[in-house]
Amino acid sequence: MAPTPRNFPDPTALVAAWPQLGQPDALALAPMRGGTNNTMLRLTSAAHGAASYVLRLAAPHHDERRARLEHATLEGLERQGLPFAVPTPIPTADGAPWARLLVAGAPAMATLTRLIPGQPPERRDLARAERSGEAIGALDVALAAIELPDWEAALSWRSAGALDGITPLVPDPPAAFATLPISAEARGRLRDGYAALMERLPALYAALPQQLCHEDMATTNLLMDGERVTGILDFEFLARDIRATDLAVALVWWPADMLESGAEWPVIAALARGYARSLRLTAAEIAAIPTLYVMRGYTSLIHRLGRALQGLSPVAHVVARAEAALVWQDWLRASGDRLVDVVAAAMAGA
Repeated sequence: MAPTPRNFPDPTALVAAWPQLGQPDALALAPMRGGTNNTMLRLTSAAHGAASYVLRLAAPHHDERRARLEHATLEGLERQGLPFAVPTPIPTADGAPWARLLVAGAPAMATLTRLIPGQPPERRDLARAERSGEAIGALDVALAAIELPDWEAALSWRSAGALDGITPLVPDPPAAFATLPISAEARGRLRDGYAALMERLPALYAALPQQLCHEDMATTNLLMDGERVTGILDFEFLARDIRATDLAVALVWWPADMLESGAEWPVIAALARGYARSLRLTAAEIAAIPTLYVMRGYTSLIHRLGRALQGLSPVAHVVARAEAALVWQDWLRASGDRLVDVVAAAMAGA
């Protein structure tokens, strides 16, 4: 058996946790793309006819209560018979949803799931955008039906829009913006935009329906085979939040490189039209989408700031998120009303 790379878990420990994998020398591990917050490895077992799995390695400080929330939710979704797969963990030999393994001498929380076939959708493909919107809506319907043994675990800063609670390393976001290596004018725009956002959020969280949400509906977390959605991934950020959040996040990421080109509007309409086939939002929820859009820009920035302060992300990534937040903010200032109209029309015509 070839030596195990230092940043991979020992195959013997993997087989001890999941005996069904076969002998240690039957296993092959390879890194996968993605996984900003976790290490993702593809595991192939020759003992199972080269069957493939995904091994996710979370940091040792990963909250076990949150991990149990994720596991209970995925099990609940699997029981609902969705038309696409979700990454439900395969239990270990002692029935646990994860194993504690040593990787490069440090403990890691390891979960094993079956590999879901498919590729992330092309963001400019309108047919795939529409099918993806339909799947996102179906997921939100299914998430609303989940009964959790520990609902408190689903409550976080996301449940109240408390952006100063994203990370203890950034308790005062405007003060943190003042330290960014960007122009004074850009820092001022971030500060003012954040203040305006925080004035609007309390009323939205008080008035709009909330439920369990996925929270990270980027194209990288969807898998497709042709025009069929085969899987939705990455439930790490599950939280009780405003119901419209998952559609709003998709509307942020899908057309992110198309803003002000005109190409964004057909993509936005396709996502909303597909979503409405599964779930129609109320007029008040649709009207809130521009605010949720701006909020996503700031949450992404603050999250990256926290990672940079931990030495986990380069400052260049933080600057890129700051610039993106300003681009979205400026685009919405000019196009927020049109965004609401396009989403409303697409949902009405679905």
